Amino acid sequence: MSSPPDPLREAVACLQALVAESGCEEGVVAIRRTPDAPRCRYERGAVIQAEFGGRTGAVCTPDPVQATTRISFMFGAVMDSPQKRSAALAIVNVVSAFFCLARKVHACPAECREACLRELAGELRGKRVYAAGDVPGLDSATGITRVDGAADADVVLVHAAALLQAAGGPGGDGSPRELFLGPSAAGVAALLNRPHWCPYGT
Repeated sequence: MSSPPDPLREAVACLQALVAESGCEEGVVAIRRTPDAPRCRYERGAVIQAEFGGRTGAVCTPDPVQATTRISFMFGAVMDSPQKRSAALAIVNVVSAFFCLARKVHACPAECREACLRELAGELRGKRVYAAGDVPGLDSATGITRVDGAADADVVLVHAAALLQAAGGPGGDGSPRELFLGPSAAGVAALLNRPHWCPYGT
């Protein structure tokens, strides 16, 4: 029986190939909690921020971590806990930003949230939408039809909570129905060349 798709692991593998023999793989990444940082309305938890090479990238997670590590920590690692996956996702975001692959790696200002939700609702209107687990704010949008499984969906939302699941979240199988959602998913979407929704992120 094959393992479920794990887009975070796939993104780490892409990143490993990208930085191979560049010297960046031994670069130091500092991960810190940033309680005052803006949080995406579609994400839940605390914001952690990774810093590398003068760039920063944020991730919202229910399992925040603080650490100073190297990019290579992820390569071949067993990412079997939410804490390890939170750290890996933060590293993927900041290194993707460093290489100018991902641009929207921080949440938008609070005043942009209503416009973002309104535009997302317009994008999804008339489509059957599946998102594994809770997506804060999505249920307040009008015109979005939620379904109970990816097989029944026209669009599969791949968001932070799904990426942080230790077994790999539903979705992330590379199908054209996918839409990666929010700033925490920016680096993974960029490395895997998948559609990403975060129009007002920074």
